[in-house]
Amino acid sequence: MDRIESSQNTRYKELHKLITSKAARNQANLIVLDGVHLVQDYVTAYPQSDIQIFIDETNQRDEIAALIQMLDASCSITELSDQLLQKIRVTKTPQGIIAIAPRPKALVNQHATGSAVGLEGVQDPGNLGAILRSALAFGIKRVYLTRDCVDPFSPKSLRGGMGAQFRLEIVENVDLSAVVQEFKGRSIAAIVRGGEPLNEVDLAGDVIFLVGSEGAGLSHLVKESAAQLVSIPLEDGVESLNAACAVSLFCYQKQIFNK
Repeated sequence: MDRIESSQNTRYKELHKLITSKAARNQANLIVLDGVHLVQDYVTAYPQSDIQIFIDETNQRDEIAALIQMLDASCSITELSDQLLQKIRVTKTPQGIIAIAPRPKALVNQHATGSAVGLEGVQDPGNLGAILRSALAFGIKRVYLTRDCVDPFSPKSLRGGMGAQFRLEIVENVDLSAVVQEFKGRSIAAIVRGGEPLNEVDLAGDVIFLVGSEGAGLSHLVKESAAQLVSIPLEDGVESLNAACAVSLFCYQKQIFNK
């Protein structure tokens, strides 16, 4: 097992750059995994990936030891001092393990069936992660993202998604109105007021649920392309729900409708 003791170490500098720079991650086509559970989920989903593990030299957590035991022998494992790990922490409370791994490739089945979520302009990484987590929890397997959505594999998005990114089909940089036109099922677009109440909408069969950013909502083009506009009934004086709440309610309603 390798060990790094100096912040001037070349590998440590590269690690620091990948953690702090989106451009560096994009250029290298790598992602940062913070915490044992994210690393476990990634290794389970992509067991043959070339993953680099960095652990706290003083960490004695059983779950980290168990994770190391399950790793492929080709995986790189490096010890860092607690001081060095603190300097590159992704969260306020480091969990003793950080990994650098290849960014998952989108495996798009063009003839796939099933319900989906389409997102336009969602910019908050925590919200996006929560959306992906809810989609997975309630059986939605595919999520479409427009070009102006936040990176679903950024460190904050990954933390919010709790590894859902590794079990979903995420299709990025799409023209959402074109996706709606090609979708074989029904399309419903979320608007704040004036749509059919979500709890009264027929959700039989394949449905794509379209949601925009918290500020701007869906573009006129996407709303025009949808077969139906829906709203989530709210108490007077409540302006709106954020995108994660709206998607979670749809996914749950869809699951209940299917039972």
